[in-house]
Amino acid sequence: MNLQALATQARNDQWLISSDAYSAVIDALALGTTGANTPRETVSKQDATAVVQIHGPLLSRHSVLSEALGWPSYTEITGHLAALEANEDVSRIVLAFDSPGGQVSGVHELAQTIKSMSTTVDAFVSGNCASAAYWLASQCDSITASATAIVGSIGVRTIYSGKDPRSILASTSPRKDLNADDWQAVATALNEVFIADVARGRGVSADHVKKHYGQGGIFVGTQALTAGLVDSIGLMSEVVAGNHHAGSEQRQQESIEAGWQAALAESAEIRAEALIR
Repeated sequence: MNLQALATQARNDQWLISSDAYSAVIDALALGTTGANTPRETVSKQDATAVVQIHGPLLSRHSVLSEALGWPSYTEITGHLAALEANEDVSRIVLAFDSPGGQVSGVHELAQTIKSMSTTVDAFVSGNCASAAYWLASQCDSITASATAIVGSIGVRTIYSGKDPRSILASTSPRKDLNADDWQAVATALNEVFIADVARGRGVSADHVKKHYGQGGIFVGTQALTAGLVDSIGLMSEVVAGNHHAGSEQRQQESIEAGWQAALAESAEIRAEALIR
């Protein structure tokens, strides 16, 4: 299948992607390239920790399209994880996310692969970890986000363009002419799988995800921590070094202490004003 055919197929697929990124992704697919088709270092290693970069929209399969666009694919990431799992010199893997999401096809399978890894897999979010990207991150042993990271957008997006006037259906298969309600049902069914995987990965119930994980909305930094979508706020260097939890606890303690100091200062000002009066 050539580049144009692959791009057309991808545009017509179901997507798990943040709303603001969807139009840009569709435009890029229409052009067939983003100019990002330069060699990129996807996997690096520091001591016994391997880092897999997951940057950009996620495509189902590695192909000439993913090469032309410079985007990662589920099959490419699966291959990296299999190689790292078999590498005796690797004791830990960090998935470094900056992705608005991606295609539906293949994401569940990769999520299950991450969840079943015997090697510890931690996630770090530097920019975006939305929709399909969060589906994958939710299966990691821990998620650390930067203070400015955007996390969430749990939901499925599909496009209904109506009936192709050139299509002719067999009289015995009238349901093949899907309408908007049919595609709505497809999106809802896919979303249930998404929510179930997130719930399993995060150790909460599906109802909890539906009520508290934003209902398709997004969270920034500490908002994501408060809602339970991530485990800590930290730096990439801390995650790679393996001391991200300690760094997060220190920052949280500093935040609590700063809050107490502010409260005490405000109380002192109130008492001073009362004495003056």
